[in-house]
Amino acid sequence: MGTKSKIERQPTQGYTTRADATPAGSGNTSITVAALAEAIPSTSTAAFPSEVYDRSAVDLDRKFATKDVTTLNTDGEKQVKSTTKSSSLKAPGHWYWKNAGARICEAAAEARQSIWVTLEYEPPSEAYSKGEIISGKAIIVDLPKPSPADGFVGNDISFEFSGATTTTPPVPV
Repeated sequence: MGTKSKIERQPTQGYTTRADATPAGSGNTSITVAALAEAIPSTSTAAFPSEVYDRSAVDLDRKFATKDVTTLNTDGEKQVKSTTKSSSLKAPGHWYWKNAGARICEAAAEARQSIWVTLEYEPPSEAYSKGEIISGKAIIVDLPKPSPADGFVGNDISFEFSGATTTTPPVPV
């Protein structure tokens, strides 16, 4: 039990880290650090948090559930009451091995862990420096990888928000 680590280094190459955690309570955790297969230029920077790029669309879906109610003063007309709301996000796109954001999503889905999702729209006009931003905690609910015979390998990601999302309005210049 405890922590094991293995570090290998090759000159002029960067490092990649992969952490594997076993179920809570087992006491076993391992981390492996290994050299990358190719050199990283010395002028490179890594953005964090990672972005999931190569998306062909991003579709925000908001649903509002209702419940039928009956009152005696509506003359038989149906009435509804709002009950719950939910938000989800679909981001179809292309697969690329070095897409760090997509790889993080795959690891989070396999580990059944929540992630923080931020969707930033383009500014609505030149009078704004930033567009509307929607963010919140989400779970990955679908991760298909379509492979058509006559096209690119896909990497679609579907998120379902857990709890309320935060909406930030566009920022004027």
